[in-house]
This record gives sequence, C-alpha cells and structure tokens, in this order.
Amino acid sequence: MHALDTDDRLLSTVLGPRIESFALSSAAQRALMVRSGDIPDVQQFVLGESSIRTLVWPGAEPPNEVVAHAFVDNATAVRLVTRDETRIRLWHWVPDTDLLSVLDEFEAEALYPDAMHRMVLSRGSDGGELWFLDEALRRPIGGLPKVVHRFEVSADRDTLMIEGDDGAVLVHVPTGIRRTLDGIRSPYAWRGASSFAIGQAGGVELRSDPTPDAPEPFLLWLDSITDAQPPAGITGWPHPRG
Repeated sequence: MHALDTDDRLLSTVLGPRIESFALSSAAQRALMVRSGDIPDVQQFVLGESSIRTLVWPGAEPPNEVVAHAFVDNATAVRLVTRDETRIRLWHWVPDTDLLSVLDEFEAEALYPDAMHRMVLSRGSDGGELWFLDEALRRPIGGLPKVVHRFEVSADRDTLMIEGDDGAVLVHVPTGIRRTLDGIRSPYAWRGASSFAIGQAGGVELRSDPTPDAPEPFLLWLDSITDAQPPAGITGWPHPRG
C-alpha cells in the first residue's frame, strides 16, 4: 500500500484474495482491510509497526457480510455494519484489547453503503434512514427510491443527493425537505457544502442547492404570505394545504 502524494510505502504484507474494502485512519496511522468469505475476515494494521490485529467474531452468530466501516475514537476503535439477510448490526471493535460489542441491531429491507463504506442508507418499515458510522446515529430521511444507484452527502452532512432509476432527489436531512433534480448523471461530486459539480464532455457544470440556510423560518414566512402550492417534487411544507 502506497501513499500517492508522497509515494511512501504504508503497508507491506501479503494481502491475499477476496479483498472487499479497506480504509485508512485520518492520520494514516492505521489501516483496515475486509475480505469476503463464509465469515468476513477483518484485520487492522498499525502502519510502520508490523502489528496486525484480527477481529474474532462471536462463535454463535458471526455475520455474513461487512457492509461499512469507520475508524472512531482517534483511530483506537472501529465501527462496522454487518448484514445477515434483513438483520443489520452495528459493532464496536477495540483492536488493542479485542473488545467487541453490538451497539445497535435492527431489520432493514435494503442497505446501501457509500463508495467509501463510511455511511449507509437503509430502507425499513418506517422509511429511509441515513447512518453515519462515526456518530452511531440513524437519521430519518423519508422514502427512498426503489433502487439506489448512488448517494452523496454534503461536507456539512445536511444535504443528501440520492440517485435512483428515475433520476435524483435532493434531501435536506434536518427537515426532510426534498426536491427532484433534472439532468443529474455520473460523474458528479459535492463542491463545498451547498453545490456540486457534474462532469460533461468538454467541461464541468456547477449547480447550487437552493435550500435556504434556515428552511423552517423561510417556509413559515412563505406560508403566511401565499396560498400557492409548492412545486411538484418538493415536500416538507410546514402546514398541509387544502
């Protein structure tokens, strides 16, 4: 494993087959590697020390799949999301002491990790939820597309863009306000906290999220001065219109 900015060799070991994902801690001091198998193989490497820790799952209930993972507590611990059909568990692992515990467990119809395996969208009986592993919190976000191809979260974690079969939707996470987006196609990426870039032939298109910084006061004010209905694709109006 090499650092591309310095070409330093961070890790030199036999990696083996079936690598599903890996992660580096923020200070590039520790690495996590996940391999698939009948029982997922999870190892932590302390870079520069040739130290390897292997997670030992409980013998009675090892998971089938590791879906997402994140370093927490200054990289002294790791959180992992596992899936066994519809059973989802959040684990907390302290490699230096081999302490392993379950922080959360629930049922979900579908689970979608982001590209870096650090956060998850889940669909359950109560709707969709956005899950940041380092917070260990599940945030309700309303309905999800039938199939989620990809999702991106803004740097401040307040705005979520979900790409499905029928296009993309922008969700303001704290309020649940959402609107549909036209002409969204890969590749795209967030640019700061409230705008994103869409790759095109010959250039890059920039778009901004028009959601007000304080949506609730804005919508309450708007509700007081007009009886107009919100445009199609926008939900979350403070008061129902009849």
